[in-house]
Amino acid sequence: MLLAIDIGNSQIDLGLFRGKRLIKSSFFPKEDWRKFPLKKFIGEKKVSRVFIASVVPSLTGKIALSCRRNLSLKPEIIKAKDCGIPIKIKNPKEVGVDRVLNALAAFSVYRKPAIIVDAGTATTLDLVSEKGAYLGGIILPGLRISAEALAEKTALLPKIPIKRPKTLMGKGTISAIQSGIIYGSAEAIAGLIRKIKKDYRKKLLVIGTGGWIETLAPLIKSIDKIEPYLTLKGLALLYHKDTKAQRK
Repeated sequence: MLLAIDIGNSQIDLGLFRGKRLIKSSFFPKEDWRKFPLKKFIGEKKVSRVFIASVVPSLTGKIALSCRRNLSLKPEIIKAKDCGIPIKIKNPKEVGVDRVLNALAAFSVYRKPAIIVDAGTATTLDLVSEKGAYLGGIILPGLRISAEALAEKTALLPKIPIKRPKTLMGKGTISAIQSGIIYGSAEAIAGLIRKIKKDYRKKLLVIGTGGWIETLAPLIKSIDKIEPYLTLKGLALLYHKDTKAQRK
């Protein structure tokens, strides 16, 4: 059984896999890493390997050490180059491992060229070719970053809860900010999807993932599929491939 760990900028996602099948998942805020709930999450299940994908280098070693202490297993730190797909950008080392794992999982599941919308701390749109290659992407501020920037850089605008307002036109400062951030982000994503489709000139499947995708997806009609555990599934695919190779 695999323990898959995705260390993101805002939260840490956990997944237990039997082969390619996700049997349990959880997440917790990145700031709570000292309370890393490893034993509670795993329970009585037998874990044979641990795969970690991280975009927060300062936490990678700490989480890996917790795994060694609690499971007596040495975690395998997965890099973008380990994912086994062509990365067609100028400097492949620049792309986050989570984005390449998303590309791997999306193509492995659907076998189609795709746009992956990952609505997390940052919102990314990544393009996967009809042969499964990672072709590049777009990065824009996520919902939380946008809200925090307004609160920090203005004198009178408050911090707000991120939720969809009842009406498009705000009836107060808070709902006006919520509308601008949520509807504005949704329109930006929808517009970028249209632009990518026009430039790429091939039929593209649009897959949504990330912590904020459930908030945004109802406002973006061009999203075809929702895959909340895409990065974890990418780790599970690597585990499955490696396990099969070892059996041969």
